[in-house]
Amino acid sequence: MRARGHARDGATATARRDARATRAGDGKVTSKMTSKMTRRATTTRGARTDEVVVITGANTGLGYETAKAAAKAGRRVVAAVRDEARGERAKTRVLAAAPGATVDVMLVDLADFESVRAFARAFEAKYDRLDVLVNNSGVMAPPSRSETKDGNELQMQVNHLGHFLLTSLLLDTMVSTPSDDKRIVNLSSIAHNFGTLDFHNVNSEGVFGYPFLGWATYGRTKMANIMFTFELDRRLKAKGVTSVAVNAVHPGVVDTELNRSLSLDFYPQLKAAGKLITPEQGARGQIALAMDEKYRGVSGVYVSELSDDGKPGVHEPKRANERAYDAEAWARLWKDSVKLTGAVWSV
Repeated sequence: MRARGHARDGATATARRDARATRAGDGKVTSKMTSKMTRRATTTRGARTDEVVVITGANTGLGYETAKAAAKAGRRVVAAVRDEARGERAKTRVLAAAPGATVDVMLVDLADFESVRAFARAFEAKYDRLDVLVNNSGVMAPPSRSETKDGNELQMQVNHLGHFLLTSLLLDTMVSTPSDDKRIVNLSSIAHNFGTLDFHNVNSEGVFGYPFLGWATYGRTKMANIMFTFELDRRLKAKGVTSVAVNAVHPGVVDTELNRSLSLDFYPQLKAAGKLITPEQGARGQIALAMDEKYRGVSGVYVSELSDDGKPGVHEPKRANERAYDAEAWARLWKDSVKLTGAVWSV
């Protein structure tokens, strides 16, 4: 039988100060959140062999780079992927870069809520702790609107709703993990700047609901990523949970496979003009948010890549679009997301 230990939700003085500087809250942790027990662990961010990191879309691009970095740092990596064969190939590459690492390929399709639930069940049957969750997978601007089997617009479900549900299913395990430094990282984009959420039409339905070859909807999903981050941060703090940080990141305009859905693919021109950064450069922000001591105790912030400021591959906290700070919109998005996913939250 696996021995389990109570969660510790007291952060260091620095963590408390940084957390208050973002968006403070108070309250108590629910008994449901603290009922789980897990093996003893320390809270340093050095090389570890017991910390568990889940990364969606870990088979390619930013997700692969994040998996490789986590494996090199001694974390146990769970590569949550849709395609098992591609996941296994990525695992082989990670192990070549980090011999002796632990990499577990597990299947999840964010476009299928039952697949998300099945992944969570399989994960909890196999692991009794979760230290880092990187919600990395995404799809960008398919030119024609399509729906998932759950009846949602594809981008909204893969980019936001699927990760919303996944996080709800894994959060109690994360909270009960005995560490004061657990982290959730949500991948957003600079595209959130043109993402105005329409709460009367979250799924971009109707003749005029999916304009500009899917780009408007993509921007909405990236705004949703940030608002979800801010509202989850608020809720965690309101419950007195200081051991879990949640942040959002814009990785930059990166030379990955994300452009695979575009009808007008301008990435080759960007690359030729030197306007794309490499996956290694783009992943630095999410890797730092997931593992660097710099972000211990920091929660509820948006981190952006700074190519526009002449610093390609550099990521720092930055003010998001002002629309992202509408607390009423956070609450409305949360309510709608619960309705669409059936997610049950303990915060």
